[in-house]
Amino acid sequence: MNRAELLAPAGSPEALVAAVQNGCDAVYFGGARFNARAAARNFDDTEILRALDYCHIRGVKTYITVNTLYKQLELTSLFGFLKTMYAYGADAFIVQDIGAAFFIKECFPKAKLHASTQLTAHGAEDAAQLAAMGFHRIVLSRELSLAEIEAITALGAAETEVFVHGALCVSYSGQCLMSAMLGGRSGNRGDCAQPCRRKYSLFRDGTEVCAGHLLSPKDMAAPQVMARLAAAGVASFKIEGRMKSAEYVALATHVYRGVIDGSPLDESDFRKLAQIFNRGGSFTAGYFEQFSGPGMMSVETPKSSGLYIGRVFAYNAAARKCQIKLEAPVRPGDGIEIWTRTGPHIGTGISQAAEQGSVVTVTLDGRIEKGDRVFKSFDKTLADELKAAAARNGRRLEVSCAIRAVAGERLSVTLTKGIAAAVTGPAVQRAVTSPLTEGELFLRLAKIGDTPLVFKFENCRIDKGIFINIGEINRTRREAADLFLRKYAESFRRESGAQMPKASNLRIAPAETAMSVLVTTREQLDAALSAPGIGRVYLEYGLRGYLNYAKTSAAAGVKVFAALPPIIRKGAARDILEALECAPAGAGTSCDGYLARTWGQLFMLNNLKTTKEIAADCTFNIMNAEAAAQVLKYASTVALSPELSRDDLEALTAASPHPWRLEVIVYGRQRVMVTHQCPAGLYTAGKSSGQYCSIRNRPGSCYLWDGKTKFLVLTDCEQCLAYIYSGRVICGSRVCGLTGFRRLGFVDETAAQCREMLRPKYVK
Repeated sequence: MNRAELLAPAGSPEALVAAVQNGCDAVYFGGARFNARAAARNFDDTEILRALDYCHIRGVKTYITVNTLYKQLELTSLFGFLKTMYAYGADAFIVQDIGAAFFIKECFPKAKLHASTQLTAHGAEDAAQLAAMGFHRIVLSRELSLAEIEAITALGAAETEVFVHGALCVSYSGQCLMSAMLGGRSGNRGDCAQPCRRKYSLFRDGTEVCAGHLLSPKDMAAPQVMARLAAAGVASFKIEGRMKSAEYVALATHVYRGVIDGSPLDESDFRKLAQIFNRGGSFTAGYFEQFSGPGMMSVETPKSSGLYIGRVFAYNAAARKCQIKLEAPVRPGDGIEIWTRTGPHIGTGISQAAEQGSVVTVTLDGRIEKGDRVFKSFDKTLADELKAAAARNGRRLEVSCAIRAVAGERLSVTLTKGIAAAVTGPAVQRAVTSPLTEGELFLRLAKIGDTPLVFKFENCRIDKGIFINIGEINRTRREAADLFLRKYAESFRRESGAQMPKASNLRIAPAETAMSVLVTTREQLDAALSAPGIGRVYLEYGLRGYLNYAKTSAAAGVKVFAALPPIIRKGAARDILEALECAPAGAGTSCDGYLARTWGQLFMLNNLKTTKEIAADCTFNIMNAEAAAQVLKYASTVALSPELSRDDLEALTAASPHPWRLEVIVYGRQRVMVTHQCPAGLYTAGKSSGQYCSIRNRPGSCYLWDGKTKFLVLTDCEQCLAYIYSGRVICGSRVCGLTGFRRLGFVDETAAQCREMLRPKYVK
């Protein structure tokens, strides 16, 4: 069976030590800039270089997270950071930005590229395209089933990496813009405000259906699938948690190390994992064996819940005395939380020990009722245990130790593991009394103290009847260890005289800019076709929408593009594309082009050798000219990220040799989430698990309300997906004249609203 790597998170130097000392094979961590966990403690430049040495000396690989998107003016600083990390021996870079990936591939050839889960690789074609672009490993989307992961891995385009523990995003990673659209804190740039953890009300056909933390998934724990995934060839099992404490990292790493090594699953270990952090009172096994379902969601609370330990037996509001019947023991220093039905959860500390089955009394003020559930939110005994586990320092590197102790010569100690470090010590003398034995010399040299080495003695020559001063033996040992550690760390360094690639200065201005329009209804299409100056129309929702409307668009002399779904699984995309490619032009269903939304769609279209035009959508999250250039190797135009400001766009287009091939969204309600946890299906159709629900293809008019804003919910019931749209509409000709295409996108607009937005004063 394949022995998959255990990859642990390190959001701080303390967490990195905890991960290494508790058995990980590799760690992933980032600097103070350029990574997707800006709120984590992270590492300053000095700490990150120390961390690389610390890990390498202990046989642990280091993966540097440069897994955000970079604006044009940030690329020079990014390149400098990459160059430093490469020179110090980083084993791989985890990357989302395709421009950054190009820098690494071209300039740092010995470093490996790992495609971040933010690149939304959810099919075999996605993996194939990213592999063709130079990625050594693909971090797959969390939404995939076991069978899909097995199929992608079996193709062998690149290594695969799979999350097995930690937080779940409700949206496909890389396709969530909600935080950016709400408050300017971009999840794609490491600053997510986690709006998915807020409270929402769901309305269907104007009536409130339910309220709660409707977009907040539970955390995942999936040890039961790891043997099957390892057998399939998955290269790495990833623990999520760069925002978590060193104690959390120590425990998770220890538990999953045991799983990979074949130790029997210990239920107490997973109770500890749940105690230290879980949402909703339990874990979910994720999407491996379940398509979606309310059991995967933590509707009551988005915070860590601890473990259920009993219920309120009685409550005296006047005296503020609460009696709790315990189903698990508590100890002094523990914290508990009562999950009240009508108000905020109320917590307090425990001052005395109590056993399972007993009744404990605490003083609390709140809307407490008999039968309310009680959770242990903090376990003092576990916290003390994990504090010690996080600080342990027992991981060693075994090295060969050759000794030459010959009377009349100087003591020689040579340490070898890939490199050799040799030192000489004092002169070896003939013993007058009490000669030094071979065993005693070995024992003295093996006293490594805090040194992360363990000696394997071999190729030794030690005379009998010799004497060496004990202090000199100790000094020689320290000198040998220090020299070896320095040389061993330096063996991972690389020379890099690479310079930042220069963009081409060839610029050809387009004759004029053009308008494109994306539509989702027939009424919107009619309004677009009646407006002047429209160069192309994107017909949303793929094949079905295209077949219905293509003939009308073609007759109006407007280029027709079939807009492919942003997420499409199980080979459905290939079926759609082959049908469109084979459609006869005379039938009115032949398209002029495609609006590709995924890497896999680009791969399929280019391998089909289509003669039709390919446009790449904003789902590729393009923020800099180098990233745009990489996508434009496979498409004729690319839409830029809607997260860019006018200043950002000006910098990007000034650096691009082909601005006429860039498209910018100037109007539209932005899709901010793509999720299988469809609010309509989960909370109005009694869905328990699996794909599809009882209201498939008739979900009604749905939206989420956070007290300030409506978020439109549209469904793709073929894919069992929900698309959540921003309550705020992008509106403004902020890029007039900068790029070749300006796009208006219509989602729920009426024909009259479309006609108004398509008037010349808006589109010119």
